[in-house]
Amino acid sequence: MHITTEHRVFERIEGELPIRYALHENNKEIFSAITKNVSGGGLRTTLLKKLDPGTLLDIEISIYDGDMKLRFKGKVAWVWDEPMDKEKKELFEAGIQFIDPRLFYVGKIIDCLEKRNN
Repeated sequence: MHITTEHRVFERIEGELPIRYALHENNKEIFSAITKNVSGGGLRTTLLKKLDPGTLLDIEISIYDGDMKLRFKGKVAWVWDEPMDKEKKELFEAGIQFIDPRLFYVGKIIDCLEKRNN
């Protein structure tokens, strides 16, 4: 029998927050998405097109019902190979790692989600 356990440093907080993202080297095309969960190390979301792991993104998260917008850089850590909508071949689940996260930002995001979840 093989038993697996997750070795995560940070707890995931489930919740939806609106985000906007663009490829770091090309800010001309901006996409919108919703978080699925957030932790101190990154977030899980749906991408509108498949990106390769390692792709750098400029990200903006709106918290407290849009009263505050946080901007930071992220890196695609993983992407599911299959699109969520197989007929349209779009919407890819992905994990985005925070790059040089500002602890203030991460704390504000988690605080916002915890308040929504309670």
